[in-house]
Amino acid sequence: MNILDISTVEYFLSRFYHCYDSIIRCITMITINESSTSKAQVILSARDEEGDDDGWINLNIKIENLNDFIGRNPDNYTNEVLSDGIKIGFYDGLIYLDFEPYTDEPEGIEDFKRSNCLFIGKEIYWETMIYSENC
Repeated sequence: MNILDISTVEYFLSRFYHCYDSIIRCITMITINESSTSKAQVILSARDEEGDDDGWINLNIKIENLNDFIGRNPDNYTNEVLSDGIKIGFYDGLIYLDFEPYTDEPEGIEDFKRSNCLFIGKEIYWETMIYSENC
């Protein structure tokens, strides 16, 4: 899997067109007890600048050491079209991965926390998979 960090974020966003018009296929949350860390996985259908099949692939994003999650309307996330793409921020050693951005240009943590679908974690990894409309 590829790491998503401050040194790779521009490549990631450019390659996947900032995930504009991508589709959330599924979100999986794994909550572990206090002695372990929580994780999340999001699978999107997205356009890939380097892909085949008209550029559409599935993008598997794994959030490790999940610190927080904001989900204000979780029943509507499957097959949700990301018209505004995604936003990614780096603050205090954490990565903010926003699937429903409050603003086009988040200016800080407070803008990210206004999201309806936000993951905050210490590590994020991604890989491409063959396009599928299933999870």
